[in-house]
Amino acid sequence: MVPLLGLLVLFPTTVVGKFAGPPHNITILLVQSVGADYDYGYVRAAPVIDVGIAMLQERYADVLAFSVDRNIPSRIRTCLQIEQKASYEATKYYYSNYNRRNTTLGFFGSSCPGGLNGAALLAQEWKVPIFSNFAPDSTNTAAFNFRNKEKFSTLTRLSPFLPDSAIAFTVGIMHSFSWTNVAILCDTGLEGSPAELGYPDCAYMQNGLNANKLVTKYVKVTFANGTNNFARSAASEIKNDCRGEVNWGSDWGTTSFGF
Repeated sequence: MVPLLGLLVLFPTTVVGKFAGPPHNITILLVQSVGADYDYGYVRAAPVIDVGIAMLQERYADVLAFSVDRNIPSRIRTCLQIEQKASYEATKYYYSNYNRRNTTLGFFGSSCPGGLNGAALLAQEWKVPIFSNFAPDSTNTAAFNFRNKEKFSTLTRLSPFLPDSAIAFTVGIMHSFSWTNVAILCDTGLEGSPAELGYPDCAYMQNGLNANKLVTKYVKVTFANGTNNFARSAASEIKNDCRGEVNWGSDWGTTSFGF
């Protein structure tokens, strides 16, 4: 699962009966950072988003019709900018369609704490669901207190389930290519950094792969220049043996390689 540094907002553009008649028309408002410098920006994540939307269109073609409104401002690069832009665009869409009873259906994202905070507060006000693959109980999100269900009554946090999903995905990839050895390189980062907070996930991944009878090599590496270029730098550590790469949440300091 690729973290989304942005926001997906779903809007019905046609209100019909309970899946009777023509499909519901759903507009997906995509607000995301360009982010060429990191894995979860639109430049790198666009193919994943396109594949996901295509799967939705194929799976629900008889009841839902999707269209996408992409809003990828070139100047949006930080979490604070995402929060401001996403909140503005969501509010604009909500009230521009309000008189036509075309209200917001829900939110997916953001993976930025600030961006998620703004969107979750809007979702709470409008009584619509919001889902995020972020919002863990960690020191760098403590100020937002995402676990407070009175403040964020419509927020569903997917982060508690991601480690198991990542393991299952990695095991599936390994079996598909008949790989049996995995090297897990964990960015130790700086004290208190997202990478440093990701240590438990590194060990969890190692134990999960061992449980599936896959031989793992666990390596801790520190890249003082931050985690943005972690995967690229880490690959050089085992590039002579590496046949393929499974990138698992590199913004949290974990990358696994099959070789």
